[in-house]
Amino acid sequence: MQDIELLEAVIDDISARHSIDADRVYAVGVSIGSIFSYEIACGHTSRFTAIASYAGTMRDILGLVQYWRQKYRCRNETETVSDSAAHFVYDDCDENAQVEHYRLENQDHNWPEDINGVSTHEVIWSFLSNYAMPQHAKEL
Repeated sequence: MQDIELLEAVIDDISARHSIDADRVYAVGVSIGSIFSYEIACGHTSRFTAIASYAGTMRDILGLVQYWRQKYRCRNETETVSDSAAHFVYDDCDENAQVEHYRLENQDHNWPEDINGVSTHEVIWSFLSNYAMPQHAKEL
Protein backbone atom coordinates (compact mmCIF):
# COMPACT_ATOMS: atom_id res chain seq x y z
CA MET A 1 0.00 0.00 0.00
CA GLN A 2 2.93 2.36 0.61
CA ASP A 3 3.88 2.07 -3.06
CA ILE A 4 0.40 3.20 -4.09
CA GLU A 5 0.49 6.11 -1.65
CA LEU A 6 3.89 7.16 -3.02
CA LEU A 7 2.62 6.93 -6.59
CA GLU A 8 -0.42 9.06 -5.73
CA ALA A 9 1.87 11.64 -4.08
CA VAL A 10 3.99 11.73 -7.25
CA ILE A 11 0.87 12.31 -9.36
CA ASP A 12 -0.25 15.09 -6.99
CA ASP A 13 3.19 16.72 -7.13
CA ILE A 14 3.41 16.58 -10.92
CA SER A 15 -0.14 17.91 -11.34
CA ALA A 16 0.61 20.78 -8.93
CA ARG A 17 3.62 21.81 -11.04
CA HIS A 18 2.32 21.06 -14.53
CA SER A 19 -0.96 21.03 -16.35
CA ILE A 20 -2.07 17.42 -16.80
CA ASP A 21 -5.26 15.86 -18.03
CA ALA A 22 -6.43 14.04 -14.90
CA ASP A 23 -8.95 12.16 -17.05
CA ARG A 24 -6.08 10.48 -18.91
CA VAL A 25 -3.67 9.07 -16.35
CA TYR A 26 -2.40 5.66 -17.43
CA ALA A 27 -0.19 2.98 -15.90
CA VAL A 28 2.19 0.83 -17.92
CA GLY A 29 4.27 -1.90 -16.34
CA VAL A 30 6.91 -4.35 -17.53
CA SER A 31 7.81 -7.53 -15.63
CA ILE A 32 7.52 -6.77 -11.90
CA GLY A 33 6.12 -3.37 -12.90
CA SER A 34 3.43 -5.25 -14.74
CA ILE A 35 2.39 -6.88 -11.49
CA PHE A 36 2.26 -3.42 -9.90
CA SER A 37 0.06 -2.12 -12.73
CA TYR A 38 -2.45 -4.86 -11.91
CA GLU A 39 -2.38 -3.81 -8.26
CA ILE A 40 -3.26 -0.31 -9.42
CA ALA A 41 -6.08 -1.65 -11.58
CA CYS A 42 -7.52 -3.78 -8.82
CA GLY A 43 -7.68 -1.17 -6.12
CA HIS A 44 -7.05 2.32 -7.40
CA THR A 45 -9.09 2.85 -10.52
CA SER A 46 -10.29 6.29 -9.44
CA ARG A 47 -6.90 7.82 -10.36
CA PHE A 48 -5.99 5.69 -13.39
CA THR A 49 -7.99 5.50 -16.57
CA ALA A 50 -6.43 2.39 -18.12
CA ILE A 51 -3.44 0.10 -17.72
CA ALA A 52 -1.17 -1.89 -19.99
CA SER A 53 1.28 -4.56 -18.94
CA TYR A 54 3.95 -6.68 -20.53
CA ALA A 55 5.63 -9.85 -19.24
CA GLY A 56 3.88 -9.99 -15.91
CA THR A 57 0.89 -11.50 -14.21
CA MET A 58 -1.30 -11.05 -11.16
CA ARG A 59 -0.50 -12.95 -8.00
CA ASP A 60 -2.78 -15.84 -7.05
CA ILE A 61 -5.01 -15.56 -10.14
CA LEU A 62 -5.02 -18.21 -12.80
CA GLY A 63 -6.26 -17.16 -16.20
CA LEU A 64 -5.36 -13.48 -16.08
CA VAL A 65 -7.27 -12.52 -19.23
CA GLN A 66 -10.24 -14.60 -18.10
CA TYR A 67 -10.27 -12.70 -14.78
CA TRP A 68 -10.62 -9.32 -16.51
CA ARG A 69 -13.15 -10.65 -19.03
CA GLN A 70 -15.32 -11.91 -16.18
CA LYS A 71 -14.84 -8.81 -14.01
CA TYR A 72 -16.19 -6.57 -16.77
CA ARG A 73 -18.58 -9.15 -18.21
CA CYS A 74 -17.24 -8.84 -21.75
CA ARG A 75 -19.69 -10.30 -24.24
CA ASN A 76 -17.77 -10.16 -27.52
CA GLU A 77 -14.46 -11.76 -28.56
CA THR A 78 -12.37 -11.11 -31.66
CA GLU A 79 -9.15 -12.94 -32.51
CA THR A 80 -6.64 -11.88 -35.17
CA VAL A 81 -3.71 -14.20 -35.87
CA SER A 82 -0.46 -13.48 -37.71
CA ASP A 83 2.85 -15.32 -37.96
CA SER A 84 4.27 -13.51 -34.93
CA ALA A 85 1.27 -12.84 -32.68
CA ALA A 86 -2.34 -13.55 -31.85
CA HIS A 87 -4.38 -10.51 -30.82
CA PHE A 88 -7.48 -11.06 -28.70
CA VAL A 89 -9.99 -8.26 -28.12
CA TYR A 90 -12.83 -8.64 -25.62
CA ASP A 91 -15.35 -5.83 -25.81
CA ASP A 92 -19.00 -5.01 -25.27
CA CYS A 93 -18.04 -4.99 -21.59
CA ASP A 94 -19.56 -3.36 -18.52
CA GLU A 95 -18.28 0.10 -17.59
CA ASN A 96 -17.20 0.67 -21.20
CA ALA A 97 -14.14 -1.48 -20.50
CA GLN A 98 -12.18 -3.42 -23.07
CA VAL A 99 -9.64 -6.18 -22.54
CA GLU A 100 -6.91 -6.81 -25.10
CA HIS A 101 -4.24 -9.46 -25.09
CA TYR A 102 -1.34 -10.14 -27.45
CA ARG A 103 0.16 -13.62 -27.37
CA LEU A 104 3.58 -13.24 -28.96
CA GLU A 105 5.29 -16.15 -30.65
CA ASN A 106 9.01 -16.75 -30.08
CA GLN A 107 9.32 -13.85 -27.64
CA ASP A 108 11.33 -13.92 -24.45
CA HIS A 109 10.88 -11.75 -21.35
CA ASN A 110 12.48 -8.71 -23.00
CA TRP A 111 10.47 -5.79 -24.37
CA PRO A 112 9.70 -6.48 -28.06
CA GLU A 113 10.74 -3.85 -30.58
CA ASP A 114 7.47 -4.26 -32.44
CA ILE A 115 4.27 -6.26 -32.60
CA ASN A 116 3.22 -7.21 -36.11
CA GLY A 117 5.52 -4.52 -37.54
CA VAL A 118 4.21 -1.72 -35.31
CA SER A 119 6.34 -0.26 -32.52
CA THR A 120 5.30 -1.81 -29.21
CA HIS A 121 5.05 1.69 -27.74
CA GLU A 122 2.60 2.66 -30.47
CA VAL A 123 0.53 -0.50 -29.94
CA ILE A 124 0.21 0.29 -26.23
CA TRP A 125 -0.52 3.98 -26.83
CA SER A 126 -3.14 3.04 -29.42
CA PHE A 127 -4.94 1.06 -26.72
CA LEU A 128 -4.54 3.51 -23.82
CA SER A 129 -5.38 6.66 -25.76
CA ASN A 130 -8.87 5.37 -26.46
CA TYR A 131 -9.82 5.91 -22.82
CA ALA A 132 -10.64 8.93 -20.71
CA MET A 133 -12.08 8.90 -17.21
CA PRO A 134 -15.88 8.97 -17.28
CA GLN A 135 -17.48 12.22 -16.12
CA HIS A 136 -19.05 10.66 -13.01
CA ALA A 137 -15.69 9.32 -11.82
CA LYS A 138 -14.30 12.85 -11.50
CA GLU A 139 -16.86 13.63 -8.83
CA LEU A 140 -15.87 10.70 -6.55
